[in-house]
Amino acid sequence: MKMRAVVCVILFAGALSADVVFVKSGKVYLGRIKSERSGEIELSRKDKGGLQTIARNEVLRILYKDEIGLKFIYLVNGTQRHAFIVDENARQIVIREQLEVISEETIDRKRILAISEKQLASTSLPFTFHHGVKAERVEIEGEFTAWRPVPLESEKSAPGRWQISLPIDILKKNQYEYRFVVDGNAQEMRSIKFKAENEKLFEDLDSMQWKPSLAVGPGIYSGGYAEQLQIHQPVISFGASFRFSSLPQNVQLRLDTVFFRDHPNAAALPLFSRLEAETLNFGGFLSIGYKFTVFSSFSLTPAIGAGGIFQFSRVTGFRADQVSNQLFAAVTRLTIGYHLTRQLSLILPLTSIAEFDARLTFVSFIAVGVEFAL
Repeated sequence: MKMRAVVCVILFAGALSADVVFVKSGKVYLGRIKSERSGEIELSRKDKGGLQTIARNEVLRILYKDEIGLKFIYLVNGTQRHAFIVDENARQIVIREQLEVISEETIDRKRILAISEKQLASTSLPFTFHHGVKAERVEIEGEFTAWRPVPLESEKSAPGRWQISLPIDILKKNQYEYRFVVDGNAQEMRSIKFKAENEKLFEDLDSMQWKPSLAVGPGIYSGGYAEQLQIHQPVISFGASFRFSSLPQNVQLRLDTVFFRDHPNAAALPLFSRLEAETLNFGGFLSIGYKFTVFSSFSLTPAIGAGGIFQFSRVTGFRADQVSNQLFAAVTRLTIGYHLTRQLSLILPLTSIAEFDARLTFVSFIAVGVEFAL
């Protein structure tokens, strides 16, 4: 068994030159996949030659030749693994030290410091930080600088863009807090998580910041049907901002839902003085915004987006009736934020929603709420 393990490591030390098919019985087949149909797979076996047909419902997983190879996996407890990653998602990876042995280990990504095809020769790897701002001087300070400000250099080809390359001890810690200092003013606190690949550092995509928020406040109608409708207070807004590492640091995407009720204005519509009518409004919007840090604790984030409003109306009086309706809508939003801690902020969103109906009607509201960084 020991000799078999040695042969396996030698055989797969580099990138594998064959596809690997794992079946539910625990067997592993190596070869070249010739065809994949809805009900079966044809595999040209590497060990026996010839074609073998495998029923699709018997296949546990497939790894193609360019997807598999031995990896060095460094964990936060100081240990490491030298194994094949046979399955992975945003939360965890599944590894096998030998492909043909059914024993597997599932590792939560929170326990992982780095994954590399090569063994890391140094625990300190360079990473380049970028910051876009018009300023005379930009510095960075954080856990990796012992909170000593280090000046960034202005990019000659791009005025207003600053950068610096700093050594990061990935095996000591893979998530650090830091902030930029612009013309002597400390900006908001940030957090970055790293991963290592082939002795190079990258920002870990799994560290995408997710910030849910909840806000409540009064709203009003304007334009269009404004004279005919009144809003039951308050308007409730629930949303979340998130960003991808491929986007600039301050660019945010948002998903927002808005809920409010309204009823006809009896003074403008005398008919409804003898009826009871109410409309439930549910709005859903996707928007993009840019976050400006004003002071170390304050920020302004304008955003623009689009979505829809779903309306459910109920009228009672002479007879009961229910009506539903959908409207296309655009949204603009300015959020004032005050950062209490890195995880918690107070927010003051100013929102205007344009409803595109027979008449263009605006729903505007100002709210107070909280936002959490998860």
